[in-house]
Amino acid sequence: CIRDRFWSESPPGFTLQRRDEEGGGGLELLTCAHLGLVALYLGDLRRAQGAGHALQRFLEIQPSPASRFYLRMTPQGEPQTSFGEETAGLHVIEAALPGQAWFFIGYPMAFLCRLHQATGDAAALATAEGYGTFAQRCAAVMVAEHLAHKVAWGAAELAKASGRDAARSLSEAIVAHLIEAQDEQGAWLAEAPLATRIDQSAEVAIWLLEISALG
Repeated sequence: CIRDRFWSESPPGFTLQRRDEEGGGGLELLTCAHLGLVALYLGDLRRAQGAGHALQRFLEIQPSPASRFYLRMTPQGEPQTSFGEETAGLHVIEAALPGQAWFFIGYPMAFLCRLHQATGDAAALATAEGYGTFAQRCAAVMVAEHLAHKVAWGAAELAKASGRDAARSLSEAIVAHLIEAQDEQGAWLAEAPLATRIDQSAEVAIWLLEISALG
C-alpha cells in the first residue's frame, strides 16, 4: 500500500521517495498534501492527521516566511535549503518571482480545509490560513500564471471553510485569468506539447468544477 511505503513515523508525514531508497526519509510538501488527502478519502485518519501536522511543521520551520517557502524537510525536521540550481523550482517558492511552482501552496490549503471539515480540527484550518497568507504574498506575480490553478482551488476551499473575503478574492482573480486563457476548443496552453496541453486542460477543468461546487 502506497500509504505504508511512503509513510514516515519520524518526522510524521509522507516522503517523496520510499523510506528504503537512497535519500528517502525526508518529507515533501506536495506529497504530504496529496497522500494526506488520499488517506482522508480512505478513512485513514491517523495518517491524514499526521500529514496535516507535517504541513503545520512546514509552516513553522520556514526561515524567511515573508519571501520564500522551502518545500522539503530533512529527516531531522528542518527545511532542506541546500539543492542544485537546476532543481530549485522543486525545492523552494520565491514569493516575488514569476514562474514558480505555485501549486505546491494550493494543494495544502485544499487538503487542510477538508481535514478540518472531516475532523473539526481547528489547527488544520489555522494551518490552511497560514498557507493562504503566503499565497497572498505571492499574488502580485502569481495570479495571472497558469500554474496558479491549484491555488484557486485551495483558496476557494479556504474561503468556504473560513469565510475570509481575501481567500475568495484570490480564487476569483485566478479563475478569471484561467477562463480568459481558455481557447475556443475549451483547452489551455495552446503552444505547449500536445501531452502537456491535454494534461493541463483536464486538470484545470477539474479544479474549476471543484471550485464551482463550493458555491
